[in-house]
Amino acid sequence: MLKKRYCTMKKSNPLKILHITTVDIGGAYKAVERLSEALNTSDKYESKILLRNKVNESNCGEVYLDNPVKTIVSKFKNAINLVSTHGEVTIDILGSDVSKHHMVQEADIIVIHWINSFLNEKSIEKIINLGKPTYIMLHDMWHFTGGCHSDGYCGGYERGCYECPHLKKGSKAAHNNLLRKMSLYKDKDVVILSPSNYEANAAKSSPVFEKNDIRVIGNCVNTDIFRKVDDISVSDIPGVITDKPLVLFTAVSAGKSNANKGFEYLMDALGKLHEDEVHLLILGNIDDESLRGIKQTYTRLGYIIDEKMLAKIYNIADVTVVPSLQESFSYSVCESLACGTPTVSFAVGGILDQVVHKENGYLAKYKDTDDLAKGIRYCVEHGDAMQSRCIDKAKQFSYDSIVKKWAEAGI
Repeated sequence: MLKKRYCTMKKSNPLKILHITTVDIGGAYKAVERLSEALNTSDKYESKILLRNKVNESNCGEVYLDNPVKTIVSKFKNAINLVSTHGEVTIDILGSDVSKHHMVQEADIIVIHWINSFLNEKSIEKIINLGKPTYIMLHDMWHFTGGCHSDGYCGGYERGCYECPHLKKGSKAAHNNLLRKMSLYKDKDVVILSPSNYEANAAKSSPVFEKNDIRVIGNCVNTDIFRKVDDISVSDIPGVITDKPLVLFTAVSAGKSNANKGFEYLMDALGKLHEDEVHLLILGNIDDESLRGIKQTYTRLGYIIDEKMLAKIYNIADVTVVPSLQESFSYSVCESLACGTPTVSFAVGGILDQVVHKENGYLAKYKDTDDLAKGIRYCVEHGDAMQSRCIDKAKQFSYDSIVKKWAEAGI
């Protein structure tokens, strides 16, 4: 009921904000949905979402592919885009013109989010040319690179993406893609919203956004759901039977299939801990091969959508480990902190906006698994003392706090 209420609240003369993103799954959609919910708690805003398509009909948002013809055309365009995509480098040749869609026409403000396989540069330009205040909200680096979502600290976009490490030698695909984005935003009054200082600084260093106004407004978390609850115990989580300290690792796609999530570094760090020192909890999808060699006991919890259950898991954990190599924000960190559970991470990206070393978590040296193991021990031993600081930090990303930041930014 709460979700439906936040999707469709009616107000008197609100500022109508439309968020555009591709589909209702993944971290970007989570950020969009929570932001839209947060804005709808304010009398000032009426927030809605336009999606290419839905996987779960109960999720917020109206779909653009609302008839068979649009769906067939979209599948054809996706096939062309896939041919144009080179591994890590996503290039959308064909996009959808949503500028005439009734939700776009009715909106006072347009916020463009993660839109791959939905909008391309020409699609975005048509929205900008409507003359409505338009914002680009970053969820990764794609909007200001030659096509990669995470550059692995290559920094090639600063120099024109001439020699992309993901492409064959001599390929100009990334460079040409960067040029199209530079041309799109040249002399355009588009404001860039970043969830972290790290992502904002990266965007500022790109020739795509070198003249745009870039503002930092974090992603938000529902602290009515993700909060500390004292009467939750291990027995409340099916399948978890242990009296050892609980180390939680969470990623939608873990293991070797998503190297950026750093699961191999967690595995190495666990190898430096005693066999009976901790019990590992794993949220998300992970293959048997990735778990081979682990000496601690562990429980695979699978992919959990229910946020109340997720909050329970964060509550029973002694520490959440987020060993990502590059992060624009990290909801795993924010959700864990909101539940009073400290986190251990490498000192990277948007995590630096959330974790203060040895105050509400531990920031390990980059790719240093000895330090990562040290951080796990530290948080297990000092978790109770850090609990209040975890919760206080997460309040900076509560619905109320983020809505206030939007208002302060003049949106």
